[in-house]
Amino acid sequence: MAQTSGDESKKPVQYINTDIIRIPCFKSTFLNAVGGGTASFIATLFITSDVTRSHRYGFTTFFLVACGSWIFCRYRYNKKLINTNIINKAISERSNETLVEIDNVDGENVATKS
Repeated sequence: MAQTSGDESKKPVQYINTDIIRIPCFKSTFLNAVGGGTASFIATLFITSDVTRSHRYGFTTFFLVACGSWIFCRYRYNKKLINTNIINKAISERSNETLVEIDNVDGENVATKS
């Protein structure tokens, strides 16, 4: 038997030449939408026993939950990205401002400006 490497077993899910698994918030949004739509369909089906109405409610809930979850997740993702950039900028400015070197002979900290 031929051995397969780990990279070959994990093939990307492609849609229009884009790996959809790497899209931020796609997985959580899709799972939330499927769960919400299924729960809405089942609940409506048990309450009304009308398959057509349940079907419409399920798809409508899927669409609304997907849109809402996508907007909320992307907002949080962008906010986190902006905060990370601010922190990285502050760290780089701070590290460029002063460098602290330890003199091994005396054991004293000497600050040098760069």
